[in-house]
Amino acid sequence: MYKRIYYITIKKGDSSKVSKNFTRNEFYSKSIDSPNEHPLASVLVDAAQIIRDYYGVPVHIASSFRTKISNRVAGGALKSLHLTGCAIDLNVASKSAVININKQFKERTGDLFKKLRSIGITGFGVYGESFVHIDCRRSSDDVPMTEVDEFGDFQFWDHGKKKSQKKT
Repeated sequence: MYKRIYYITIKKGDSSKVSKNFTRNEFYSKSIDSPNEHPLASVLVDAAQIIRDYYGVPVHIASSFRTKISNRVAGGALKSLHLTGCAIDLNVASKSAVININKQFKERTGDLFKKLRSIGITGFGVYGESFVHIDCRRSSDDVPMTEVDEFGDFQFWDHGKKKSQKKT
């Protein structure tokens, strides 16, 4: 069973706190053609704060809402959840923390992974040691959900794998 998605409005230049360590402006779109405001699923703010608290190091929002043009430039999927404010990419200030996040996501276990699943995070992507992706996709979002646990359906992918491996 999915948790209901609630959205908050992110406005350009809004420095008000949205959590203990984050302001709304930190979640404002990096798209060059961003509107003055856009939606963002509130569970993503909660998830970023959970990751920040778990490791005790700064977390930078590398990407949140994207316009169609910026999504194309970023090489995002045609139906990217960034287009609807349902995905964020995070840079974590500690290499060892990123390695641990990747491990928990890849193994689909660990305290952080389970906490994120329990609040409604359903998409987990790893991109080597550069950044991690989380989202709150639903099976009706035309995006496959290929795994299930005690919290319901979810999806994991690893873009950090070496490109030299050929599919057979």
